[in-house]
Amino acid sequence: MQFTKYILLLIIVFALPSTITSEALCENTFSKAISEAVSNRIRNVIEKQIESLKKNDSETAFMFASPNIREQFGTHDNFMRMIKENYSVILSHSSFEFRDLEKLDNIGFVQTVFFEKKSGKAILAMYFMELQPNGKWYINGCKLIAAAGIVTEKYPNHVTYRLWEALAKLKYFHTKS
Repeated sequence: MQFTKYILLLIIVFALPSTITSEALCENTFSKAISEAVSNRIRNVIEKQIESLKKNDSETAFMFASPNIREQFGTHDNFMRMIKENYSVILSHSSFEFRDLEKLDNIGFVQTVFFEKKSGKAILAMYFMELQPNGKWYINGCKLIAAAGIVTEKYPNHVTYRLWEALAKLKYFHTKS
């Protein structure tokens, strides 16, 4: 009888953690899949807008702006004028690369995009994303952070919004809305 209790105890000790681990693993895998799906949809919207802007297609680029942004600018021509005045790097970059996508409290999803100018200057753009009731993602603003006068190689992938924000607060970087 004592031996049976011992075997039962061993089964519980070894089987229970594997069950918990399996459930946790499934939950993490599910969360990761959702995260990848959201990330892909957000990146697709940003990439299409960048391509449209590069082609000077203001109508298409304007379609990816959130309803609030579209209301603020009224027309695609006004929107393009603002882009040319404030976001010229998006029109004239030599390359761009998606970095981290983060969900920040009270802000929502922020997709970081690294732009490199032909001069080698690094510009980081934070795209603030908005999910509409129709299930589509739209760009609800963009903040540029430029390395002040630094000609540099690409920053490592682990550079995140919070790091750049902290550096901007220290006035290491020049920020432009």
